[in-house]
Amino acid sequence: MKSELRVHGVSGTQPRDMLYTDPVLRDPVESNERRYTDIHRVPSADEEFDTQAFHWGGLTAGSRLTAFWILLSPFVFANAAGWMSNDRKNRFGHGMVRAAGLGLTALFVTEAFTAIVLLPYLWFEGKDSFDVMGWTIEFGPGLRRSLLLALIILISGLFLLLVLKASTQSHFEPLDTSKQAELLAWPKVEAMAAATPEDAIPLDHPEVSFEDPADGVITDPRLWRPDSILHRLRRLHLAVGYVIIALEVAVWTDTVWATIAAGGLLAILALMTILTSFSPTSRILLMATALAPLIGTIVLLASMALIFTSTTADWQDGWIGASPHVVTFLTGLVMGVFVFLSMTSGLIVVGGLVLATFFGAVLGLAVGIVIESVLGLDPPNTTNGVLESNGAAWVAVAMLFFLWWLAVVAIYLSWRKVDHTAEKGTLALVRRVVLQAPKLFKAAAFYGMGTAVVVVMASLTEQIWAPTLLVIDEPSSWIYDLAVGMGVFLVVFLALRVWKHYGWKAAPLVLLGAGLIVFAAYRDFFVVEFFKVQIALKDNLVDIAVAIAIIVPGAFMLRSILAGIGTGEAGQKKRRSVGILWDIGSFWPRWYHPLAPPAYGPVAVTKLWKELRDHPPRAVLGAHSQGSLIAAVALTYTSGAHRPGRFVTYGSQLGNLYPAMFPGAGIGGENGLVGRIKTAYQDRWVNLYRETDPIGGHYVELLGTQNRVVTTLTGHSRYEPTPEYKRARLADEHDDMADTPTISPATPS
Repeated sequence: MKSELRVHGVSGTQPRDMLYTDPVLRDPVESNERRYTDIHRVPSADEEFDTQAFHWGGLTAGSRLTAFWILLSPFVFANAAGWMSNDRKNRFGHGMVRAAGLGLTALFVTEAFTAIVLLPYLWFEGKDSFDVMGWTIEFGPGLRRSLLLALIILISGLFLLLVLKASTQSHFEPLDTSKQAELLAWPKVEAMAAATPEDAIPLDHPEVSFEDPADGVITDPRLWRPDSILHRLRRLHLAVGYVIIALEVAVWTDTVWATIAAGGLLAILALMTILTSFSPTSRILLMATALAPLIGTIVLLASMALIFTSTTADWQDGWIGASPHVVTFLTGLVMGVFVFLSMTSGLIVVGGLVLATFFGAVLGLAVGIVIESVLGLDPPNTTNGVLESNGAAWVAVAMLFFLWWLAVVAIYLSWRKVDHTAEKGTLALVRRVVLQAPKLFKAAAFYGMGTAVVVVMASLTEQIWAPTLLVIDEPSSWIYDLAVGMGVFLVVFLALRVWKHYGWKAAPLVLLGAGLIVFAAYRDFFVVEFFKVQIALKDNLVDIAVAIAIIVPGAFMLRSILAGIGTGEAGQKKRRSVGILWDIGSFWPRWYHPLAPPAYGPVAVTKLWKELRDHPPRAVLGAHSQGSLIAAVALTYTSGAHRPGRFVTYGSQLGNLYPAMFPGAGIGGENGLVGRIKTAYQDRWVNLYRETDPIGGHYVELLGTQNRVVTTLTGHSRYEPTPEYKRARLADEHDDMADTPTISPATPS
């Protein structure tokens, strides 16, 4: 009987869905042991093949804690952006991406400072006393300062816990808290070194301690081994987070020397991050990095003392909400400079960083607006909320226009013809957009750079970080009419696309939607309340922007978390569906942002390589979607004596999407990953695809006629039961596939 091993793709596909029957474990395990890369087999489901399933899905959707990973989505984009570089040798580009990621962490901390420190403190600031179980507590200056200190300790502890737990999780070897703390903060260079497992994929060159492996391509074995670069970045990000909190306190208390000291230290930390790409093995730089968490902690403790040494008037006179906004604005401005400089790595990289910023703004503002609304906070002499008076109004409007822009570009891309894509059907439209995803990222980059130019020009003429200058004249403003006009254009544009694809029957429904937009925008059509956030869609651009660009996405993320932490089958399914984002973005090692969810790629590749190495060669290795990338990488390290006889990929992104999204990662081309597997397998590699597969499933140009069109069923799944798959895994498949459609190599549009 022939043997077959299947590797699944995104969304944590269960073994029974790969094997189409209930599987059994090859090796029995204890019920309480958490195993991810188990091998499952079908006892007698197929008379010709003994089929096994390689299951790695638990790496991204196994634990209920993975439901909270959606809160780390900005860092996923920031880390993936570094892998989108055109040139892996461009150390300047790597340094800029890492510095931009450092800025993203700083923005994250400033948003958390507003939600955890500023808003609760302002709520207490408006009270003279507080009743607790019949006792009346008077709020004097001393108690308020103690409360402020407690809130700062709270945010510092939460950030430490995030960096300690989220960024040190290792699927290679579980780490206890003491080991995590040593890797994060013990002030010695040797403490940053990564432990290499005994069964790690061997290097093809001598190992260099504390090198920066960022120049490695996907076939470089360094990508699939633990590396010290992660631990170095974690220390720098922890220090930046603590210094940002210190800067917030220094600005709040109007302490000039502390503001200068914190700002200068932030500049030094940014420089150290950039130098990590240029002089990674410098002993001075390594020692400074090892001491960074300690220095950040000292600066933070010194800032806490300012709360008691500054006079009350220093931080009560005027509207204190200006302080965190100034820090946020300047942090965003500096981060924008690094994002702009990262353009040396390509526009796709910039687009990834812009999307990271967008997701971060959604999460930060959604939480902040809900908290301020629940607490009923309004600044003095204004009807706007705290965040609206501190920049959130314009940020929300900018995000609304960003969504409009991306939607227009996506509709335009759906018009463009892409080779080997069906002409009709919703899946065909989605497929056209996905296969041109690099253009969508470039569109995000253009929008981000355009917005940055507007912000810089405005800051040269006005102090736009001053809260009083950020209040939008909402009724009858030209920007409000422009937003409504763009919304109507978007709907009409969509109507034309629907008419072109489906005919006139569906177009009137879209035109009706345009009419409803105009009616709701200029009439008191309805009022939405979400967590006490009241949004009236009438002559109020800020409320419309908050509803569409912040509250709706924020509610979706919150719902995903609540559904994903469930223990039943529903919770598992939700984690699997949301896990698609992690399956795509968390494949790459965290060499650019340490707070992204743990990378599963090194473990999945290593485990599959060991499985192929330690067992007799299979007749067939079948790999679906993301699994085709994992399998191809593992095969590059597998000797000829252990390689499966045939390699069948289906629903794969190796032919179009991944080489375009990660142009410098060494995936496409004759000298890249695809070329190596083609050289090793020749006509024994068959690639199956559908014209309706929306995620990938394109042809692999180097394979030529070894690409096979699957005409049965539709979509991205269920390739295995098709006749085309069953014939592709046979050694004599040429005799059976004379009537199967084939294609010639072509250049994608």
